[in-house]
Amino acid sequence: MNLFDLLINYILVIIYNSFIGLTLVLLVLYFFKLKESNIRILLLFIPLIKPFLAISESFYLNKELINKNTGVFGLRFLMPNTFLNRFDSLERSPIDYSNLNTIVILTIIICIVIVLMIRWFCLYIFYKKLSYDDIVTEKEVPNLYIILNKLSIAIKIKNPLICLTHKKILSPFVIGIRNHIIVLSPALLDRLNKYETEILLLHELAHIKRRDNLIGWFALILKDLLFFNPFSYIAYYLIKIEQEKGSDSTVSNLLEYEKSDIAVNTINLIIKINNIGMANKTMLKPLITSSLFTPFKRINFKILKIRIKSIICFDKKNIAMVLPMRILMFFLFFILLCVQIIFIIKTNNAFILLR
Repeated sequence: MNLFDLLINYILVIIYNSFIGLTLVLLVLYFFKLKESNIRILLLFIPLIKPFLAISESFYLNKELINKNTGVFGLRFLMPNTFLNRFDSLERSPIDYSNLNTIVILTIIICIVIVLMIRWFCLYIFYKKLSYDDIVTEKEVPNLYIILNKLSIAIKIKNPLICLTHKKILSPFVIGIRNHIIVLSPALLDRLNKYETEILLLHELAHIKRRDNLIGWFALILKDLLFFNPFSYIAYYLIKIEQEKGSDSTVSNLLEYEKSDIAVNTINLIIKINNIGMANKTMLKPLITSSLFTPFKRINFKILKIRIKSIICFDKKNIAMVLPMRILMFFLFFILLCVQIIFIIKTNNAFILLR
């Protein structure tokens, strides 16, 4: 295996499958007008998962398709079961271990994987330490826990712990997959009124209810493994936005305020976070935790508009999906995941292959 083989049989295949997967998903979301965030997130995972199924097929698949056809535009099903055949014996492996180029490529790949694993481990340790920065009890912050207890009962989840961080992190976020901790900044809490505090806490509780941290970790790992693929970043970005929209919908559903009031207080909350962050330019923001109450150099008004629209236009009856439609979406998920669009043009000694 040389660099050209790596490019044609792996990198190009990965990027093409992510592109096709993302395009088809966006078309499905547009034509079906899907509003349930969990289904939208499931479909948006296709551009992150599909490339791994594609490269798990036979290493020689490209050559086989080209030799059998002079020109093809059609559909085929992915058959990743051939992946196991590569390890039956070293003699049948497409990897030539005696070739210097192959050894160099394998060494680079192993180093990249090690770097990524170190990154994930460091992120885990960072958030693990941060979660125990300054855990406060109900006696220390009674007013905060009164609101939290009421909202936890309303959303029907176990009451999480509260950690007040004095580090350079302003945006609130949730840590943990089973035992959850909400990390808050005292600098932010001192500037919030009661309504903004309720919205903030319920938004974070909604992330816990929806298991967004677990989903976020899974999406992050897939995105990092596809670090050279621009479409994986787009899919990851859209997944994070859908998580925020889903949590905003929960806030609209459970709070007894007018939707316009919730929208106004959400805007005020984001502006306060942004202003404090601008005042202290050394503020950090969470990398993987589920929160878009994050201070940027400037407010992303496009995302803000999407979130406010999801709050104001929230209608539980319109969002809820009937069982037959839900089954159809799961079926469509597997179809989009397994079906591959191939395009081959072969001339004398040159060819173009996309699969």
